[in-house]
Amino acid sequence: MPAVVTDVLGPDPRLESAALRRLSEAGVSFGDRSLGVVLAGAGSSHGPANEAVAHVARRWARESGWAGVEAAFASIASPTVPEAVERLRSRGATRIAVASWFLAPGLLPDKVASLAGEAVVARPLGDDVEVAQLVLDRYDSALARQTVAA
Repeated sequence: MPAVVTDVLGPDPRLESAALRRLSEAGVSFGDRSLGVVLAGAGSSHGPANEAVAHVARRWARESGWAGVEAAFASIASPTVPEAVERLRSRGATRIAVASWFLAPGLLPDKVASLAGEAVVARPLGDDVEVAQLVLDRYDSALARQTVAA
């Protein structure tokens, strides 16, 4: 049986909802003007993937009421987590939280957490119900395309 490739998971509002829920679970709330948030992703040599994370960070910056939101990356792309933290502190953030744009624990989320210093670090997205629904939706779409092509 041939392999079927689905669309990528993001960007999707369900991933954003999951990331915001993870922040909430870590004690972060909207409207805290003393808080800067780093949205941490893997980083890629594929510019549009990095831009998708940066786009989410810009939207959160407009809508959250936080001191600021910066995208940061664990590999290849920039800014790094420490650079993003410094940018947020220069805008007046006295506390930092890191939102995970990772599906599962592992090397890169661990790297982000180690670079985040004393920041609150939210858990990866993986076991969130909306992430599961997104995966199932992508599977259903791929299966439907496979059935039509057969």
